[in-house]
Amino acid sequence: MKALYCPASMFIRRLQHTNRKNRKAYATSKLADSIRTERGPRQRVVLNLGVDFDLPKDKRKDLANCIEGILTGQSSLFAYPKEIRTLGSRYARRIIRMQASAVTSEREAVSADYATVDLTSIEDEEVRTVGPEYVVYDTIKELGLDRKLKELELKRDQVAASCGLIAARMIAPGSERSTHHWLRT
Repeated sequence: MKALYCPASMFIRRLQHTNRKNRKAYATSKLADSIRTERGPRQRVVLNLGVDFDLPKDKRKDLANCIEGILTGQSSLFAYPKEIRTLGSRYARRIIRMQASAVTSEREAVSADYATVDLTSIEDEEVRTVGPEYVVYDTIKELGLDRKLKELELKRDQVAASCGLIAARMIAPGSERSTHHWLRT
C-alpha cells in the first residue's frame, strides 16, 4: 500500500488506555499523520509522545506544525514560541533518528537505482517565495507593529492575519481580491 504525503497533516492525538493488570486508566499522546492510500485517507502514528506529555491543548497544533516544518525543511512565516521550538526540534530529532535507522536497514536489502535527468527539461510548478515575506515580517517585528497589534487586544490569529495583509500589500500590491488570492497561493 503506497502512501502519498499530504502537507499540513500532522496532529497530536490523546488516547485513553487501561492497564490490563491493575485496571487503572491512563492517557498517552501520539503524534499522528494523515496519509492518502489507495483505500482512502488513513492515519498513522509517527511518534509516541508518552504519558508525561502535558502541553496545553491550544499549543498542540503549533507543535505538530513546527515538527512538520522541521521535517520538511519549511520555515514558518511567524516564529513559534521558544517552548514550542525546543519541543519541536527534540521530537523532530527523534523522528529523524528513527527514520535513519529504518533507511539503513532497508538499504542493506535494496541496491541503488540511478537515473539520468536532463536539467534543461525541468519545469517549476507552484513556485513559492520566502525572501520578501521574511524581509517584511522582520521589518514588522523591528518596527514593533506586532506588539502594537497585541496591545490593541487583537487575538493571535488576528495579529497573524494583519501581518499577512501588510506583507501581501507590500509584496504584491493590488485589490482586496488579488491580495486574498496571493495569500492563498
